[in-house]
Amino acid sequence: MSQLEEKIKSHHSRPSNTFDPDVSIVLMGLSYDEDENLAAKIKEVIEEGCACDDGVTLVALERLRARGPGPGVVKVAFASAKEKVAVLRGKTNLKSQDKFKKVFRSAKSHTERVMEENFKVLLHNLPNGSDYFVSGNGRVLRRGDRGARAPAASVRSCR
Repeated sequence: MSQLEEKIKSHHSRPSNTFDPDVSIVLMGLSYDEDENLAAKIKEVIEEGCACDDGVTLVALERLRARGPGPGVVKVAFASAKEKVAVLRGKTNLKSQDKFKKVFRSAKSHTERVMEENFKVLLHNLPNGSDYFVSGNGRVLRRGDRGARAPAASVRSCR
């Protein structure tokens, strides 16, 4: 009985969600090798492309199984949200390198992804909804006004 209690205590003492979306990102299309050192590979990508001045601390890494022809996605958790933002801001430097072109994505929960997709469907089904798009940071902008700030699409009441 005491062994069972110890197992339960050890299970509950682990953090329930190591990959909190506030401090984690997802890397897609990162090449896979049988004997890869994932931590070294992630640090190389961050150092090459992001050029973060102060070093970032990797808290957790995990490569998920592949669900298609490409390699599985890699989850990376950082020590703070500030580090995550620094890495995501520096990812634009990777666009010139073919092997890292579309690697970084901000981590979102399944619920957030579903809500975002549902919003896009609703937006495009509104009258004149195709005149608007959702930018990468979640803002609704009028097409053609990429640089300018546009107010969000408003729903007018029928009179």
